[in-house]
Amino acid sequence: MAERDRIDDVLSVVGYGRWQIPILMATIVANTIPLHYMASSLLSAPMSFRCFAPGSSNSSNSSLIGEPDSLDTAWFNDKCLDPPDPAHLAIPAHSAHSARPALSAVGPLSRRATGLPSCPEIEYDSSVYALTVISEFDLVCDREHLRPFFQMVITIGAIVGCFVGGSIGDSMGRKKAMQIGCLLGLPACLAVAFVPWLPAVLALRFVMGLSVRMIMLSTINLTMETCPPRYRTLIGMFMGLPYSACVILFALVGYFISHWRYLQLIWTLPYLIMAPITLFVMESPRWLVQSGSGKEAAAALAEAAQKNRVQLPPHLAAYLEKMKEDTCGFSGGEKENVSLKQLLATSITSSGEYLRSPAMLIIIFVAPLMYFLMCLLYNGIILNVNNFTSTNPFQYIAMLSVFEIVSVLLATPVNQMVGRRHVIGSTLLLAGLLFLAVMFVPDEIWYAKWVLVMISFFLAGAGYQVTFMYVPELFPTMVRTKGFAMVTLAGSLGQCVAPIVTDLLAQQAWWAVGVSLGCSGMIASILVSALPETKNIPLPETIQDVEDRRNNNVKKRTEKRKKALTVTDSQHSHV
Repeated sequence: MAERDRIDDVLSVVGYGRWQIPILMATIVANTIPLHYMASSLLSAPMSFRCFAPGSSNSSNSSLIGEPDSLDTAWFNDKCLDPPDPAHLAIPAHSAHSARPALSAVGPLSRRATGLPSCPEIEYDSSVYALTVISEFDLVCDREHLRPFFQMVITIGAIVGCFVGGSIGDSMGRKKAMQIGCLLGLPACLAVAFVPWLPAVLALRFVMGLSVRMIMLSTINLTMETCPPRYRTLIGMFMGLPYSACVILFALVGYFISHWRYLQLIWTLPYLIMAPITLFVMESPRWLVQSGSGKEAAAALAEAAQKNRVQLPPHLAAYLEKMKEDTCGFSGGEKENVSLKQLLATSITSSGEYLRSPAMLIIIFVAPLMYFLMCLLYNGIILNVNNFTSTNPFQYIAMLSVFEIVSVLLATPVNQMVGRRHVIGSTLLLAGLLFLAVMFVPDEIWYAKWVLVMISFFLAGAGYQVTFMYVPELFPTMVRTKGFAMVTLAGSLGQCVAPIVTDLLAQQAWWAVGVSLGCSGMIASILVSALPETKNIPLPETIQDVEDRRNNNVKKRTEKRKKALTVTDSQHSHV
């Protein structure tokens, strides 16, 4: 490994203490912000409805929908009417949305005009939800195709955030990227709770997706780059626990406050807490060295030793003194202002270097595809709540999170013992098989379906959390944020596809969800076998470090095969 791997030696002596507390706090809060990705399972949950022709009474529609006195599934049958002859339409010109305040609740039987030809007037069943995005903006019948967009725009924003966040994190620093993400996300998250127009809500959700990804990418990299090697697996695994705990809290709050705008307002809190924390977070010493700021990096590590009350040995103290003279970074040249043209030329040249490296080529092409399929499975199970149970979605979401917490706690020691690849591959394979098996269980045996889905998510959650920690370890420091951004971009595409599968595709074929998500898990488990193991290996700093890691892994596997063959031959000779 490169000489700069001695940063790991310094961090090993520094340990984990007061210096990392602001970073730990930022990590905990930042891992609750992605809750907005899955919040659409409650915020934009479908509500049962019934349609009326303009000016008709309840009794005039009883032959179509049911008796008005019975508020059961026969009354709210989710059926659209045949569009009337345009020449006889008499729909009020004013829009129902403009007449309704942004935060006004809908009563048990609130009938209103929609402006939809196949559902001119509508009533919603508010027995489970008071108001959702679907019911407020009447995304039914003629507007049904707009339903997945509430979830899709935030993942599209996350895709853009991968490019923007990766570039800012590697060029301006992890801390700066976190702060910019908070400045974008906080006002957008607040505004979503109040704006009364669907296009504005979607645009703000896009900004939220961008900001969430910027914050997450930089926070995770900062956490891993300032963590001593012996704690890296533990910290990496437990990063997912705050998210799972908040999902349980989200389901509990959603049970009592089923108005989507109030829920949106409540979950602005993580942004409000995160913004001031970023002021106290230290920049990553690894990034400072990489950017040619050796003096600042040495000062940060010296401060870390002082705050954690440790004395650096003479050889590491001498290393920090030498680091202060480093103004070249990993580029090999003096730190200076460069033009956009020079920066672009340098980026193209460095990209060629990565593509010429066999080890980097495998990571660049395999890791994003694996992450895409894994995120499709993981998010698909969460968003499938309204297909799986329409009477108790809060219990479904809370139980998923409980299982995820248990999976993280159990996967942590296993990950330490057997390594990243074995945990990810086995959990995703079994999760895909079990979710596929749900299709073959009769509806009468509902408890068996619940067991299979919960165990499937238990396994997918374990694999997801290990992968979340594993991916940054694959890339060298020079492009760790960009590499992580590229892989999470593919994951965002998986999140974007998930609502299409669980909403639109599920309406076309009963088997679509099971086959799509089940096969995703199984294929992802096969792909991970092509990636290198990173357990107990220092974080790579250069492309050569990545190549050396690959060669060492190949050498170890070869030695194990030879040893196994030797044992087998010995047994045969005794026989």
